[in-house]
Amino acid sequence: MKKLTLLALALPLVATLSINEANAEGLGVHGTLGLPMGDFSDFAGLGFGGGVSWTRELNENMTYAAKVSYLTFGGKDVDAFGGSTEYSYSMIPVVAKTNYYFGGSESMRFYGSLSAGYYFVSVDVGSASSSSGEIGFAPGVGMEMGNLDFNAEYHLIDGSNLTYLGINVGYNF
Repeated sequence: MKKLTLLALALPLVATLSINEANAEGLGVHGTLGLPMGDFSDFAGLGFGGGVSWTRELNENMTYAAKVSYLTFGGKDVDAFGGSTEYSYSMIPVVAKTNYYFGGSESMRFYGSLSAGYYFVSVDVGSASSSSGEIGFAPGVGMEMGNLDFNAEYHLIDGSNLTYLGINVGYNF
């Protein structure tokens, strides 16, 4: 898993060496709605967040991006050890992302994506807190309409049960 993630992170960097400077690049911002999945949904509520990205075109069908986000997931009260404990989570995913476009026009394009990177995770349990970092990846699908970007990504974080569906709305400058 770690070798696959490192490969996914290295590919855009290697590709940069062979890119013509005329290729388009730009900055973007996005808002995220995080839906906890699987075991994670037992401990975390709905998540909200946002982030920024830098994108560069490899060719007319492919782009790569660097993306940093912040998400906070609402707490849930969980009955454990004869009492109730509230959990809340926050995370900062720092990922490299590649989009492959399936035809379309400049006004509307559909794509599949793969993101891989490092997720800084913090959990608060009652009055205690803990932080860690994990490698993760996220396959996704999306649609661009002009400067607007709508997508959904399924985030899988290695070594944990932290999986969530991220629904994103972004604007690319």
